[in-house]
Amino acid sequence: MVVCSDMQDYGRYIHYKGGRYLLLLIAETHNHNGDLDVVYVSLTYGKYCTRCLYRDSRNEDAWTDLVEWPDGVNRQRFCPESELSQIELANLSRIWSVA
Repeated sequence: MVVCSDMQDYGRYIHYKGGRYLLLLIAETHNHNGDLDVVYVSLTYGKYCTRCLYRDSRNEDAWTDLVEWPDGVNRQRFCPESELSQIELANLSRIWSVA
C-alpha cells in the first residue's frame, strides 16, 4: 500500500482515473463543524471543483480515500505527481490510454 503525503503539498495531483489537477487551497466548510474541503482546478478539463479532504460528516468520497489504481497499487484517490516515479507515470499512462 502506498500512502501519499498529507496536504502540506499544494501543487499538481493525479487522480486514479488519470485526470490531472492543481490543488489551490483547503477551506473550512460553511457548517463550521471542522470539515475541510479541497479547492482545486482540473488541468484536464479546466473546471474548478471542491471535494471533502477527509471522510467527514457528509460521508462523501474524500480526496484522501485509499483506492486501487489501475496498476493494482493502493494509493490516495488524488496523489501528488511528485510521489509517482517516471516509470509509474509511464505505466499508468499506457493503462489510461487503453481504457
